[in-house]
Amino acid sequence: MNTPFITSPAVFAAGRCYQIMAVTDTELLYWVEINGKNYYDASNGVMRSACRAHRAVVPMEELDKARRYTICFRRVLSRKGPVPVTGEIERIDYSFRPVPEKGKINIYQAADAHQLDKLPHMAGKYFGKELHLLVLNGDTFDFCHEEKDFDYLYNLAGALTRGKIPIIFTKGNHDNRGYLAEKLAEYTPVIGGRSYYSVRLGNIWALILDCGECCADDYFEYGNTVCHHDFRLEETDFIERIIANSQDEYNAPGVQYRLIISHSPITHIRQAPYNIETELYSQWTKLINENIRPHFMLSGHLHILEVSEPGGRLDTLGQSCP
Repeated sequence: MNTPFITSPAVFAAGRCYQIMAVTDTELLYWVEINGKNYYDASNGVMRSACRAHRAVVPMEELDKARRYTICFRRVLSRKGPVPVTGEIERIDYSFRPVPEKGKINIYQAADAHQLDKLPHMAGKYFGKELHLLVLNGDTFDFCHEEKDFDYLYNLAGALTRGKIPIIFTKGNHDNRGYLAEKLAEYTPVIGGRSYYSVRLGNIWALILDCGECCADDYFEYGNTVCHHDFRLEETDFIERIIANSQDEYNAPGVQYRLIISHSPITHIRQAPYNIETELYSQWTKLINENIRPHFMLSGHLHILEVSEPGGRLDTLGQSCP
């Protein structure tokens, strides 16, 4: 088939759903079919076509059970005038492997890819076909200046997953930069527009955090274009709601592993001008340590490969786990 998509779809995990997303330069209508049920990319009942990134939200339990899905689309020939003209339905089938409910789980984290051509693709193939979960943990982009910059995410995800396994995506500080950074949410998983949420995959529960930029909002490099302090205050409220609903979150039946995934390591405070939000991150750390009690935290940002043990050189605010 002459596919209109730039690469395989990406199956992002967010909440208790998968967001099956694909990018195309062809105007088309998009939906995903699982066991005869359709999940449409629509805006209040109107199917979207005037966009590059398409998204179908499907319940995890449905795809986990089916282990296959079909990307369906119609090319839009004309949408001007009183009667739109579309092509025939075209279909692309994909198999899918959910995260195992028990046994060994292979997770690969790719953080700070910074739109590099080869190294992230090569390193991400470490587990080969035995990879169960891909974590793209921030700074996937260096800057988002034009629409084509977003294609890097899908080319990397497509090369490593072929649309066959789940992906967790987190936003890093560099992902906030560039003329079109404000459109990142159109190309990445969000819940209600938010880039922070919890995820349940098999026996894994994870809290996905977004620390925003790494300097204060008035830092000269940002040119008055960010408001991350207030964003983090809203995120604090979200963490508190997660804790209040713990029985349906990290204390839910079947949860064996509790993870915190954040591009910036929230327990590590660096030198100026990166020593921001010490009070707020201390609050996050206290809430997480005393309530969620994670088994480990995954971060990037520092451009090093290291296991940071509690009390180690990178532990400023008090880790409760590696």
